[in-house]
Amino acid sequence: DDEIVQTSESGPVKATVTLSPKKPQLGDSLNLTLTVSAQPGVQVEMPPFGEALGRFSITRFTPRSDSQPDGSTVHIQRYVLEAPMSGRQRIPSLRIEFVDQRASATPGRGPDGGSESVHELLTDEIAIDIASVIADGKDQELRGLRDPLPETASPGELVGYALAPAVLLLVLVTWLLLRRMRRRAAL
Repeated sequence: DDEIVQTSESGPVKATVTLSPKKPQLGDSLNLTLTVSAQPGVQVEMPPFGEALGRFSITRFTPRSDSQPDGSTVHIQRYVLEAPMSGRQRIPSLRIEFVDQRASATPGRGPDGGSESVHELLTDEIAIDIASVIADGKDQELRGLRDPLPETASPGELVGYALAPAVLLLVLVTWLLLRRMRRRAAL
């Protein structure tokens, strides 16, 4: 299996976080899916876009909610992420809020008999190792230029740069003149 799956549960709400690939390399897109299932009569509020994703950049986000025939709901948020750097990274806990309004609870009261209130479900933090694009074991120390570049050309180089096109032009003009004289002589 090439994915990390973690499940958290609190009363009538169950959250599953799936992250793939399991062993990414820097530059790979990471697919993070948060799936929350709630029993009938439970109102769920998913995490706002981009909340608690740490240093990861979100390149795509797709939310979806579906009601099931039994009255339960399934909420799905899909993220495509880019890691900021190689090494050990972490996706922090995601916070799901919910209100239990089921008939089993006394009207105006929560399942614990207290007043109806917002409850939280936190997913587990996910730690992942992002592999470097540089192969292990190779000396990848950055090196400077092989030879320093000259700041300006020497006077001899400047004469050479100017003389070369002049010599080529002289050869071309001489060839054209000789060709012209041969044509006249042939007439």
